[in-house]
Amino acid sequence: MCYENVDKDPDLRKSSDLGPVNGSRSWWVLAAAGFAIGIVLAVGGGLFGFKLFGWITGSSYNDDQTASAGAWASAVGATALALASVWLAVQANGQARDAERRAAEEAALTAQRHQEEMEAAAERHARELAQADERLNRQIKAERYREQAQVIRDLWATVNAAILPTLTLAQVIDEHRALHHNISSDRLVIAPSVSKVSKAYTNWKLHFFEVQAAIEVVEMLVEDETIRSYLSSLSHRVQRHMEDAEGYKESAISHGGGAGVSMFPATISEFIALRKPMMSEIRRLLTAEGAQQMS
Repeated sequence: MCYENVDKDPDLRKSSDLGPVNGSRSWWVLAAAGFAIGIVLAVGGGLFGFKLFGWITGSSYNDDQTASAGAWASAVGATALALASVWLAVQANGQARDAERRAAEEAALTAQRHQEEMEAAAERHARELAQADERLNRQIKAERYREQAQVIRDLWATVNAAILPTLTLAQVIDEHRALHHNISSDRLVIAPSVSKVSKAYTNWKLHFFEVQAAIEVVEMLVEDETIRSYLSSLSHRVQRHMEDAEGYKESAISHGGGAGVSMFPATISEFIALRKPMMSEIRRLLTAEGAQQMS
């Protein structure tokens, strides 16, 4: 929005900038001027009539009388002119003061409008900045949730990849146990089987090291308390699972033990059961954040 004559010098303003002159004041000025002119004409006419009357009637006036009449007429005319001049000066001063007052009022209104516009612009700018910050925060939060969803998917992909090595380890330990008890416990005879158990355990452990590393990545990125509680439970179950596996392996190698190892893979189902609620929570967060961005 712009306003005309905002920066004009009051002394250089056009008449249109100062508004219309007071009509009643102009009328009085004209009346005063007419009155003064009328007095002058009346005095002049009286003097002329005085002379004309003397000429027609043949009456003569001496110089003193004529001078007195002229002085009287001049005094009356001068007084009328002086009064008219004073009146005109008063009216002119009044008009000048009115013009100055209107100019000052206009300048004050212009300054007030400018201040209000500046304040409104500042408020609008602050509001737009706040809205932009809010949108940015939502975008950052949504991106963070998507990143969390990805690392959680990676975690469960790593867990799934560890299922086959777990089944293999349980099978190898069970076969070694059968060899030890049913065929021979001689170290030379069972040495190949012991080596097979060790290799299966090493392969299994490498996979579960990857599972633990994936859990640590999720712990670093996820802030949601619900997911972190599931993650803590998963970490404890994985740790217990690894301790059980090491116990089965040591028992099998040392004395052909490892009874019940066939049930060992079933323990994976305890922490795989956490996958569904964990993924449901991250989907809920993504859905809620998406709804906020659209609102």
